[in-house]
This record gives sequence, structure tokens and C-alpha cells, in this order.
Amino acid sequence: MAFKSDDHDFWQSPTTFNKIAPALTTQLARAPTSALAVREYVYPALAELVGVTQGSEEHAKVINGKVLEQMKAENAMVRIAAAEALKDIYAQTGEEWLNFLPESVPVIAELMEDEDEGVETAAHLLVVGIEKHLGDGELQAMLT
Repeated sequence: MAFKSDDHDFWQSPTTFNKIAPALTTQLARAPTSALAVREYVYPALAELVGVTQGSEEHAKVINGKVLEQMKAENAMVRIAAAEALKDIYAQTGEEWLNFLPESVPVIAELMEDEDEGVETAAHLLVVGIEKHLGDGELQAMLT
């Protein structure tokens, strides 16, 4: 799903954003039953929404917070999906998303020590993705 650049006003409108952002982020919880659909449709849609709402720190904060909520889910597949979605967001936004590291670091640290090996792997890949913008070893140092 690619949004047109002239659609920025539409997607940044609080009316539109306040409906679509929660709907997309809660779809991460469908990962246990629809992992392929979540990867194929939800991750790209979420990354595109982030792209068209760039410039709105308020919208970015909402999206980051909702993804972090999913990273704390009881189900390991949901935690994996949220970590992968956040990795895609960092790939889309680059350094702009680094502003949210202070609130993200504690959640990422928990994932790095998760009892599920798949969650730990997803967390490690997220760290690698973030460090592409932050610098090698920088986030890892914050996590320990």
C-alpha cells in the first residue's frame, strides 16, 4: 500500500489518523493466527503511515507507544511482530525515530532477555536495525 505524497494532509488529519493508527497497530496482535498477512500487509502499511505522517511528532509518539504496547504482549508471536514492525519503522524513518529511544530502550531490553528464543532473535535484529542509524554498539551499551 503506497500512499501518494499529496495525501499527507488526509493521513495527518487527527480524524483519519486517530482511526487508522490504532487499527493498524492492533493488527500486530493477529500475528499468532495470521503471521504471513501481518508481515505482508500490516508492516508495510504501518511503515507507510509513519512515512506520510512524518513531521508530526505527536503522531509518531502515538505509533511508537502503540507498537511498544504490543511488544509487551503475553503472546510471543505478538512480541515478535511488534519488534519486526518497529525495525521496519526505523528502516523507513532513519534517524528521525531515534527521538523515541528513551521510552523504547526498557522495552527492547526486556525483549533481549525474553524466554522465547524467537523474541530474542527479533529483538537482536531490531537492535541491529537501530544501530544502523545510531552507530554500532551504541544501543547495545544502553541496554546493558
